[in-house]
Amino acid sequence: MIRIGADPTIGEFILPKLISSYTRRHPDRRISSFIVSSEQLEQQLLQGGIDFCITDYFDLCPEMKHRPFRREPVCCVCNPAHPLAGQEVSLSRLQSENIVYREKDSHAYEILKNAFTRLGYDLDTFNISFETGSMYSCIQYLKNSQSISFLYRCAVEESLENNDLALIHVKEYNESEDFYCIYPGTLETSDVPWDFLEFCLAQQML
Repeated sequence: MIRIGADPTIGEFILPKLISSYTRRHPDRRISSFIVSSEQLEQQLLQGGIDFCITDYFDLCPEMKHRPFRREPVCCVCNPAHPLAGQEVSLSRLQSENIVYREKDSHAYEILKNAFTRLGYDLDTFNISFETGSMYSCIQYLKNSQSISFLYRCAVEESLENNDLALIHVKEYNESEDFYCIYPGTLETSDVPWDFLEFCLAQQML
């Protein structure tokens, strides 16, 4: 049994494709995935409940090994009927827009807040009209509202291709976030879980 943990972004939008591709090659191998918060991932790693995890929280389990997994761009998106869809605007122009995003105590909120701070803005002065604990819920809300959001490209790729969402090009905003595979050193001696980790890393290089 391979036990992998992931935060919601990877768990919902990247991991299913990796697992299905891997199990086609190895139909006899079983995989369990745990899609939870970074705090719960850390607990599971320390207790041996999972073999490794994929997360954007680099400080997770600093005593364990960290390997870069992928760099994911963050983009501003909205409903295609939104007046700003496809437009190029400044970040200050978005202060009057309704924003849907993750809850304020989440790691995702912290990442966006830090990005805004680097650009000279305070995220708390923007109008976050709807907070949700699920990125999937956020995307569905965007499809049926005139709100905007800042989401990982992998999470909205399909919606953009299907014209269910549209990009807003923010002039000064060009952010991305790194994801990592985090695992105990003993994993390198466990054949099957280590094989799956190496497979996941190799797929991101294709």
